[in-house]
Amino acid sequence: MDNFGDFELLKILREIPFRRRVYLAKKEKSHFILKIFSLKKEYLRELKGALILNETDVLTPKILCFGEEDTEYYIVFEYINNAINLEDYLKSNQGSIKKNIIKDLFQTNMVLHRLNIIQKDNYLKNYLIAENNIYVIDGGMIKKIKFFTSLRKIINLALLESKIDSELLKENINFYQSKILMTIKNFFKRYFIQKSIQRYLKKTLRTTSEFKRESNFSKLILKRQDFQFNFKEIDQLLKKTEIIKNGNTCTVFRHDNLIIKRYNLKSIWHFVALQFKKSRGLNSWQITNALNLLNISTPIPYFYYEKRFLFLRLNTYFAMSYEDSINIKDYESQLQTSQSRRNFSEKLFKFFNKLSFYRFIHGDLKHTNILVNNKNDDIFLIDFDKSFFSNYQYIYNFKIQKQLNRFYSNWEPGSKWAASLKKLEQII
Repeated sequence: MDNFGDFELLKILREIPFRRRVYLAKKEKSHFILKIFSLKKEYLRELKGALILNETDVLTPKILCFGEEDTEYYIVFEYINNAINLEDYLKSNQGSIKKNIIKDLFQTNMVLHRLNIIQKDNYLKNYLIAENNIYVIDGGMIKKIKFFTSLRKIINLALLESKIDSELLKENINFYQSKILMTIKNFFKRYFIQKSIQRYLKKTLRTTSEFKRESNFSKLILKRQDFQFNFKEIDQLLKKTEIIKNGNTCTVFRHDNLIIKRYNLKSIWHFVALQFKKSRGLNSWQITNALNLLNISTPIPYFYYEKRFLFLRLNTYFAMSYEDSINIKDYESQLQTSQSRRNFSEKLFKFFNKLSFYRFIHGDLKHTNILVNNKNDDIFLIDFDKSFFSNYQYIYNFKIQKQLNRFYSNWEPGSKWAASLKKLEQII
C-alpha cells in the first residue's frame, strides 16, 4: 500500500489526472480524507473555501492540517463515519425521511446565504449525510459574494432545486418572498433542468463510467458498462424466442429478461431516409436512460445496436428489461370499487404531473404504451420512438393537448372513468 508522508493511502475516492487526487487515508489507527493537488492555484482555492466553511455554523469536515510535500500540496480533512453523498442517500430512502432532509438542505443553504456565501457547484453530491446531519463539502467551489448578491443567491438556489425530484419540492420551499425573485428562480430552475437533461442525452452516446460505446464501419453499440451480450447472434434469437410483435415497421421479441425491438428496413426509400435522421431505436435508448435519471418509472435500457455497411445504417435494435405488467386499460377494468378507481386516477395524474414538470412529450399515449407493474403497481411508459423533452413552453403547451386527446381516445366516449379523469385533471 502506498504512503503519502505519514499517511497510509487506503483507497482512492476520486482522481482528476494531473490536477488532484482524493484518498481515504489512515494514520495511527484513525481515518482521514486526504486531498492532494498538483496545482498550487487549485490547492489555495480549496483551502480558502474550506476555511470559510469552517468559520460558519454549517456542518463541514474540519481541516486538520495542510501544506506542501514533494512538489505537491495537500489538505487533510476529518473523516465523517458512515457518510454518503446526498444524491445516493435520496435514491435509497423514501417519503417523509427525504422531505425532512430536503428541508434541512435548504436551511443549510440559507445559513450560508445570510453570510453571503454560496456553493457555486450546488449539486447533491457536494453534500454528505451522516446520522441525519448534512455536511457541506468541496471548498474549491465555495465563494463569498459581494455584488448582485440577491440575484446570485436565487440562481444558486435554482441550481440546487433543479437537481431534486419534483415530488420533494411540492411544499414549495420559499425563503425569498419577492415575486420577482421567485419568477427569476423558476426561470433559472427550468433552464438548469433542461440543460441537465440535454447534457445527459449526449452522455448516453459516449463511453463513461455508466455507458460503453463501440463503433466501426460495421456496427455501433451503446450499452451499459456491466452488460454482456453476443450481438453477432442477435437475429438468430428470433428463431428460438417468443415473438411479441412481427410487423412491417418493427419486430419485438423477448429473450430471457430482455425485450428487444428490431427496427426493420421497409424499402429503399426508408433506407435512404434513415441515413439522414436519428433512428427511433437511438431515440428510445436516450429517452429511457434520461427518464431513469429523473426517477420516472421505465424499464431498464440495456443497449442500442446498429448494423452498418461502410458506415451506412441498416437494421437497428433497442433492448430494455422485461417487466411483468398489464396495460392501463385492462388494469382499470379490473378495479372493483369507486375508491380504488379514484386512488388510481390520482396516482396516474401524479405520474403525468411529473412528466409535465420535465416538459416530456411521449408522442403516442395509447393504452398499450402505458403499463402498470404487477409487482408494485408502479405506472410506467414504453415505446419512446417519438418522445422528446421540449425546451420551449409554447411548444410543450401545443403538444401536450394532442397528447391528452390521444390518451383519452383509449376509452369509449361514454366511459365514466375517463370522464372522472377529466374532472380530476381540472382539480389537479
